Amino acid sequence: MTAALLLAALSFVAGCGGGPQSGGAGTQKGPGAAQTTGQAASGGEPIVIGVVTSLTGPLAATGVQVAAGVRLAAKEWNEKGGVKGRQVEVVVEDDAGNPSTAVNAFNKILGRKPVAMFAPTFTPLVMAMYEGIKQAGLPVFTSATGVPITKQPEKLFFRLRTNDEKAGRIIAQYAVQELKAKRPGILYPNNDYGKGGYQVIKTTLEELGAPPVAAETFTQTDKDVSAQLLKIKRAGADLLIAWTVPADSGLVAKQARQLDLGIPILGGPGFGTEEYLELAGEATDGIHVLLDAAVGLDEKTRPFVEAVKKNFPDVPVSFVVSTNYDGANMLLQAIEKAGTDPAAIRRALHEVKGYAGVSGPYSFDADGNGLHQGVLARWEGRKLVPLKTVNVPD
Repeated sequence: MTAALLLAALSFVAGCGGGPQSGGAGTQKGPGAAQTTGQAASGGEPIVIGVVTSLTGPLAATGVQVAAGVRLAAKEWNEKGGVKGRQVEVVVEDDAGNPSTAVNAFNKILGRKPVAMFAPTFTPLVMAMYEGIKQAGLPVFTSATGVPITKQPEKLFFRLRTNDEKAGRIIAQYAVQELKAKRPGILYPNNDYGKGGYQVIKTTLEELGAPPVAAETFTQTDKDVSAQLLKIKRAGADLLIAWTVPADSGLVAKQARQLDLGIPILGGPGFGTEEYLELAGEATDGIHVLLDAAVGLDEKTRPFVEAVKKNFPDVPVSFVVSTNYDGANMLLQAIEKAGTDPAAIRRALHEVKGYAGVSGPYSFDADGNGLHQGVLARWEGRKLVPLKTVNVPD
C-alpha cells in the first residue's frame, strides 16, 4: 500500500501549529541510524536530539515512522536557521524491537550528549530504558501509550499519544453508547499492553451496564486466534472489541472474515495502520476503529502530508509520524524559549497548553500526557472514514 492510500485512510486534525512550515528541498533515503540531520552549524555546536526506535526486527514498520517524524521537524528548523543559530542534529539508534538492545541504544546515544530523547513507541521497550532515563534526567518523548510510563515520580516523560486509560474509556463508551452493544466480548494479547487496555475497557463496560460476556487472550506471536474468536461468538457476544497491535489486528480481521464470525468489530489504534491494512485486505470493510489522530483528509495538514511523502517516500503517513513530528516541534520551541538545560526544557514543556499540532491540540498535564482525544472511524472498503472526535478531560 502506498503512502497516498494511507493518507486517504488516516485523517483528522487541528492544524499544523508550531515550528517552521512543512516542506523544503531534498529527499532522504530513509530515517535510519546511518543518517544524521544538521551535522554542522555556524552558530556553534549542534543541538543533539536522540531517538531510540525499531529500524529492524518485528516492530520496524512502526519504528521507522518515529524517526521520520523527528527528522522532518529538525530538517525544517535547520532550513530556517536552526534554534538560536544552532543546527539540530538527530541521532538515531536501532532497538531491534528488543528491550536489552533498547537499553544499549540509549546508552550509546548518551555519549553524544543529547538535550532530549525520543523513546520507542512500544511500552515494554520504554520501561526497559527507565533506569537509564532516570539517571540521565533528560526529557523523553514517546508515542507509547502504556499508563505506567507517565506515572513515574521523576516526571521525565512527555507522551505524544492518548494514553491507554483514556483510550480504553473512549472505546468502551463508543461500544455501548454508539454501537449499542449489550453483550460485548474482548480479545487482547497476554502482555502488559493487552492486560492494561483490557482492564480499563472491562471496568468501563461494567460501569455502563454492559459487562463483557467473554474475554479471550493470546500470545503476540500466535498465528491463529480462531479458537478465541469462536469462544467469543459462542458466548453470545454482539460486538467484538479487539485491543491489539497492527500485526495482530490484521490477523483478527482476516480470521473473523474466514470464520464468517457475524459479529461487528471495534478495534483499537492497531486497526488504523498501513501494516494492518496490508494484512487484513478486504476483510477490513465495516470495522470500526479508535485512532489517536487521523492525518491527511484535512486541507490544513496537506503541507505535512506532502513533506513526509517528499522526504521519506517509503514511510507511510500515519499518526506515529505526526505525533513524533509534533513532539519534536514542541521540544525545539521549548529550547528556543528556555535554552538547552534539561530541567529548563521540562519546565517549558509543562507550560504547553493548547499547542495546535498536526495530530491535534496538545496540553501537557502534570504527568506529561499531551494528547487527550480519540478519533472514531469506520473502514469503508479500503478507505478509513472519520466519524467523530472525542476529547477526554483529565
